[in-house]
Amino acid sequence: MNQSAQGESPIDRSKLLDLESLAYQIQQDNAKSKLQKTVAILKHYPWAKIAKRGVRTCIAKLNSGKKIGAIAVPNSKPKLKLSDKLNQLAKLISGSFQDHPFHTQTNIESGSFCLLNQSVDLSNPTDWAGMASRAPSHLWRFHFHYHEYLLNANQRNNNQHRDFILEWISHYQPEQTQKSDDAWHPYCISRRIPVWLLLLYLDSGIAENTQNEILNSILQQCLYLQKNLEQDIGGNHLLENLCALAFAHCVIENPGFAIWNEKFQAILTQQMKHQTLDSGEHFELSPAYHCQVIWILLRIAVCVDPSSRLSYTSRNYAESMLNFLAAILHPDGEIPLFGDSGFYEAPSVKTLRAVADLAGFDWPQVQHENRTIGHYTIFESFSDSEHEFSILDHGPVAADELPAHGHCDLTNFELSIGNNRWIVDSGNFNYEDDSMRAYCRSSLAHNVVTISQQNQCDVWSKFRMGYRGNITETRQGSSHNFHWVQTEHNAYQNRQGGRSVRVFAYDGRSTWICIDVVDPNSVGPVIGHLHIGATVQLTPSNNDKFNFDLSDDQFQRKLLFLSAETVDVAHSWYCPAFGIRQTAMTIVYSATRGNLVWVLTNSNSEFSLDTNADMIRISMDKTLIFDWKKN
Repeated sequence: MNQSAQGESPIDRSKLLDLESLAYQIQQDNAKSKLQKTVAILKHYPWAKIAKRGVRTCIAKLNSGKKIGAIAVPNSKPKLKLSDKLNQLAKLISGSFQDHPFHTQTNIESGSFCLLNQSVDLSNPTDWAGMASRAPSHLWRFHFHYHEYLLNANQRNNNQHRDFILEWISHYQPEQTQKSDDAWHPYCISRRIPVWLLLLYLDSGIAENTQNEILNSILQQCLYLQKNLEQDIGGNHLLENLCALAFAHCVIENPGFAIWNEKFQAILTQQMKHQTLDSGEHFELSPAYHCQVIWILLRIAVCVDPSSRLSYTSRNYAESMLNFLAAILHPDGEIPLFGDSGFYEAPSVKTLRAVADLAGFDWPQVQHENRTIGHYTIFESFSDSEHEFSILDHGPVAADELPAHGHCDLTNFELSIGNNRWIVDSGNFNYEDDSMRAYCRSSLAHNVVTISQQNQCDVWSKFRMGYRGNITETRQGSSHNFHWVQTEHNAYQNRQGGRSVRVFAYDGRSTWICIDVVDPNSVGPVIGHLHIGATVQLTPSNNDKFNFDLSDDQFQRKLLFLSAETVDVAHSWYCPAFGIRQTAMTIVYSATRGNLVWVLTNSNSEFSLDTNADMIRISMDKTLIFDWKKN
């Protein structure tokens, strides 16, 4: 909990329940056997994808220790196409990366690399051989080989960066590099190729022989990538593969071979059709990866021939995805942190807007009002003095065939007042098989109701998910001055209980109501979680554990629990970006069974609850303001 203008919270954090430890223990207690995990995977994953993955794994084992081998580039004199737009794109991206908190701490001259908020000293010249053993994680090694930190305008020195790339080329010659090395992993190649090409546009003083050496290495990587598309993984990985080839095709002249052809165009078209939902959302259901796919499409749209099929595909889907993105943004202008999302995983919305403008897109205009787009319902009101925003997720936890970036977060929501996030998702800390990964994926890390603190889905390892609950019904309506959305899921139907229903309502005037109804025959207590934003002060109201005062530097609200039997505060984490975790507070409220109801309001009135088998009614100062009929 951060300190606010009103001082430190009186809550004794030393006595708080540790949600990270609890989430990890729950995952360990519910661990499945290898057979059970295999059955779960076979049930949800397409057989074709399982087969491709199996073949790729077998080939990798057979090739263990083998070198990539020489990659002959057809005799040609590749050169960059002259393009004002590509020059503008390179400068725009380089400028936008200068505020990246990790990139700004990377210094090529000293050999210090800060990636994922973790710094490693690799000396100068770079200790290439020692990099793998010093890297704190596999993902860190991947980011090292992306080379995106070289684009940072504040850190870029053409001579140093040129030498760094040439050293990389020399150390990772395909004749000397094992197939299992991250440097030549298809995804690393895909992220690196556009970076090198943009750097060549930025380096106006580069010698012709040096440019040719870099371009020839790029062509080698393109040839390798063409034969190693990640079709077994699919998702954003495969799109990155295709983007790198498309980008190289658009900006390199006379390569001596077809970098892009009808086969790749067909795969891209098919994948975009498959991976884009009707709402325009990317099917992995992570706002961060949604932004990454937009980034892929926009860069192609800038450089491609406007009359080509590639242009039509990239622009058509980019427009749809931009419309979706604009509709879900918080008042601070950034994404919700649903699923595996965090800031700086993908270019910021500000950067996407700038590149969209360069590509000729008009940024979508969104009215500050209640709306539903895809699986999200947004309640929003805006005035000169106040901006209120909440977004409720009533969709699946992930793509059924690719749940790697999904969390146990059915009916999760976030809420902002002004430019501050008051109720937050915990975000994502890392991709390691540890207690933090278990916490961030667990139901305990989200603003949802559980039965006996159990997860809504079976998750294990870094990215695996077996059984998963599903949304079974969503509908909307109004009651008095409130608009509401009702959503039901079956996550606990075959476990501790039956149906679970959430009703989320907003009056457009600073009052939210949340009602959770769980099958009364459920085994175990019904437990809800509300994760309080780091900028918000949380204080018990007059030592009443069923009421809290919430405030930031500008606004104040009251949080009232109308039906809970116990209300406690737990220690948790807020992870706005990879490698960053901030101490946070989570309100844990529970009842033996039945209903959980809370109200967030700026009113000092008295709220009361009346409930029976058929109806839930909420009154303010004895006047009925909301009623909802159970069904």
